[in-house]
Amino acid sequence: MFRSILMPTDGSAFSERILPRVEQLLTEQEGARLCLLRVLPASDDSEGDFRAATQELRELQNTLERRGLRVTYRIERGDPAEMIVSTVESTRPDLVAMATHGHTGLTRLVRGSVAEGVLRNCNAALLICNTHVQVNTDAARFHRVLIPLDGSKLAKGALPLARELSLLCGAEAILFHAAANEAAAAAQRPELEALAGEFAGTGIPRVEVDVSVGEPPAAILDAVDRHRADVLTMSTHGRTGFARLRFGSVTEAILRDVPCPLLLRRCS
Repeated sequence: MFRSILMPTDGSAFSERILPRVEQLLTEQEGARLCLLRVLPASDDSEGDFRAATQELRELQNTLERRGLRVTYRIERGDPAEMIVSTVESTRPDLVAMATHGHTGLTRLVRGSVAEGVLRNCNAALLICNTHVQVNTDAARFHRVLIPLDGSKLAKGALPLARELSLLCGAEAILFHAAANEAAAAAQRPELEALAGEFAGTGIPRVEVDVSVGEPPAAILDAVDRHRADVLTMSTHGRTGFARLRFGSVTEAILRDVPCPLLLRRCS
């Protein structure tokens, strides 16, 4: 499950917009814990920045603990992506949760290097939300999980992760495939329906199949809107292929525009 979560934060309200999602995952599991991570620049070793970061993290920790959560924090200095990955290696969380606005700073992703570096080297699952994700707490529940599948073994690698989330939150699962044409869609549907039967047999409350004609990522984003998905779950090996974090790739476009959090796992 997601009993141990690491959340990088730069102290801004934006970087903490992922918190409502994290809180749901934590409250669903007795004894689950959250570690807040602040990465300060290695070039600035002033005690003032360290004290300010400590004060901010303690205040956030106290706020979350009053809500019944188990929270710790740590402060590191260095390159953000490298320190996040290093912290993952030393603490072994089940999930890394972070926000991205796609421009600058710790939360940079599109045309940036932090989240790309984390995903490429991180062995934990990664939950990301962008500027389009709603921050209203009432909308922060995971009710419907959308899993895009393209027939590859890599794409199916997201199924165990989606199953964990669906079982934990009692969420429905939608298996989705974007076909090139109507003939391809008709040929693909029986395979997805068989897979849905297997998936439903694992205890998922409800499993749907959706096969549409269109090109990713537009078809995937359309499916997110059509099904009102609360989270999109995908697999990536972080270098090439379906979920490659490169300019013009499917995942980059989805990360930029998807209106719900994106749950990723790097597969070897």
